[in-house]
Amino acid sequence: MAITVGLDFGTHQTKICIEDTADKQNPNYSFWKFKDVDGKIHLVCPSVIQLNKDNTLSYGYVSDANCKMGFHIEYPEPIRPELKEPILEQPTPPKEYVIPQIDNLHLSAQGVATLRETKLQVKKANSVLEDSHRVVCKILAEQHKEDMKKYLQKKKSYEAKYVKWQQQIATPAPIRYFYFKQAVFSNFDWKYKDTSPILLSIWYIANIIFDLEERFGQNFSIQMGVPTGAKDFQHRKHLAVSVLLSAYKLVEEMFNNDKKAFLSSTIEELETLTDIVPYSKEKKEEFGILIFPEAYAGLRMLAARGKIARGMNLNVDIGGGTTDISFFVIDKGKPHIYRYESIPKGLNWIIQDAFGDEVILRRRAFLDFHSTSAYNQKVILQSTNKFYQSIINTHTSIIKMLWGEWIEKMGTLHKYRLTSALQNRPVIYMGGGSTYFQLRKTIGDFSEVHIVNEDFWSGVHIEDVGDMYPVLNTALGLSVGETDDNIEIHSISDLWERNANTQDETLGQNDYNLIDVE
Repeated sequence: MAITVGLDFGTHQTKICIEDTADKQNPNYSFWKFKDVDGKIHLVCPSVIQLNKDNTLSYGYVSDANCKMGFHIEYPEPIRPELKEPILEQPTPPKEYVIPQIDNLHLSAQGVATLRETKLQVKKANSVLEDSHRVVCKILAEQHKEDMKKYLQKKKSYEAKYVKWQQQIATPAPIRYFYFKQAVFSNFDWKYKDTSPILLSIWYIANIIFDLEERFGQNFSIQMGVPTGAKDFQHRKHLAVSVLLSAYKLVEEMFNNDKKAFLSSTIEELETLTDIVPYSKEKKEEFGILIFPEAYAGLRMLAARGKIARGMNLNVDIGGGTTDISFFVIDKGKPHIYRYESIPKGLNWIIQDAFGDEVILRRRAFLDFHSTSAYNQKVILQSTNKFYQSIINTHTSIIKMLWGEWIEKMGTLHKYRLTSALQNRPVIYMGGGSTYFQLRKTIGDFSEVHIVNEDFWSGVHIEDVGDMYPVLNTALGLSVGETDDNIEIHSISDLWERNANTQDETLGQNDYNLIDVE
């Protein structure tokens, strides 16, 4: 097909790049233009679905005026807070011992003496009971005093919660769905239990396919990325193919390419009409669907343009929901990956860790790294450091695996070669998160920090995108036409094997070497 669609289905925002190979020697690339409700043009589309007042759905750029308001699963109707004042408990006074009723007239002198002794014993026993009762009362009174002290502290917090509850009751939340992509392709805690994230993903992509088919007919293929590590790739590839096939079926069979009918259908009608199509290799090939790890997709155009240094490189793609990490080299214009992983943490996680669920659920804002608040700066720094440590931990784990593979296959022979290959190397950042300089750091021995910019794209027939190169890079890489999506994980021992025939037996002496040795 002459048209290849690079679909970067993102957690926060979706990007689409079109490769047109009508001129095979000079392919042309362009980004899909999304129009917001005010008619302004954007190169990204929010990954948002809104429930409208008439129970239909809107996608991407949505109108507040048409949004249905209420309490639903993510914004449940607030529960009125309760505050119970401690109750002072008093023990029941003990019953007194009863003195036996004896007719004194019939008692002997000895009997009278015995009765007198009995009365004294009973009186003493009752006195002991009274003392014990007073001690218990005193202990309970002290405990109550302590409980009241804690209660008064809680009361202040309660009063603030009560005011907040009253405000929430007065202002229902807009019913919008976010993070459905992340919920489908990770273990993200999906909060909207009333609607399936896979259905929302199908509808969101179907909305895009309607527009693509209106422009290109059926003469295009889709290449999409998924957040994944090597061990999960096949499963997530099948899942992504299922989502795309289901979206195609909805567009072509259920609605016969009538987008107006699709947009006028209620959410209940869409649930009835949507059939989740299982993975099919034959259907995948029929529609020309290819699925790539996002950790690989962003490298493809960079590799083809020769803009990445020879040798081992590290790529870090920081997105809204995940961060994708890959160890790779460039060989004959293609990225050769040695390991890739996807961390289920991105900008969302930093926001949530710093400010709690409320910011994520209500404000939907990216981090303001330039906040003037000293407190905000402090909590952002703490959360950013924890996020960075997750990347370091993943990097360390991968390095250990690479060393283990090297020792297993090569023994201790030429260990310095691997050491050299992993020292003072470039780390290339991309993704929306990389636009925050606070998140671009050295990682282990990968100490040469880069961010995808205009220079990385030089020579590509493409429009000017301002400062959005790191944000759009994955979509561009996905649009580069391929014949298959079989991603090969290369052995680290290639570092030696591919250079074993060099005269000085060192790495870095020919066009396809993996490192430069000074």
